[in-house]
Amino acid sequence: DYILIGSDFSTLNYLTTYIANDLRVTNNLVSGLLRTDNYGETVGQLAESWEHNEDNSIWTFKLREGVQWVTRDGTPYAEITADDFVYGIEYILDPENVSMNTEMVFLLEGAQEYYEAKERGENPDFSTVGVKAIDKYTVQYTMADGGKPYFESASMYSAFKPANRQYIESLPDSNGIPGPRTYGTTPDLLLYCGPYIL
Repeated sequence: DYILIGSDFSTLNYLTTYIANDLRVTNNLVSGLLRTDNYGETVGQLAESWEHNEDNSIWTFKLREGVQWVTRDGTPYAEITADDFVYGIEYILDPENVSMNTEMVFLLEGAQEYYEAKERGENPDFSTVGVKAIDKYTVQYTMADGGKPYFESASMYSAFKPANRQYIESLPDSNGIPGPRTYGTTPDLLLYCGPYIL
């Protein structure tokens, strides 16, 4: 803890990092589906309710309506929708984005196969990956290799946080780096939906 507290973050891109120094910051800037409260109980954060089927292989989260993405100065950008959670997974599974979170996302059906096909230069169909927006405020995850009763806690990890497709894909290339990869490299190149802005 002493070393971490005395170290600065290296990126604000919560989709690509699993480094504790980074997540100590980004967990306060971007909310996820669920969190644990001060008693260690699982409670909703961006999700108002959630359920799973009998064998824990399909998890469905209903989002709170009206929650906004905001820019660094607090200006509302867009409402958070189920597609933001789908796009977060799509972003991580693109090898171009060099995410360290792929292994966590491989919990989802078809995710590893999709990623490996992208690595080979193929153009796989993302609809084969086990995440989909059922409607504007409902996101559903289908697990790989059967039920995952621990997905409730896994869903709190940064790999399952939302990301706004329109914002990230509109970022311009910078010094030879593709626009989407610049997401979170500075506080200005991040959208916020957590308790704080930076």
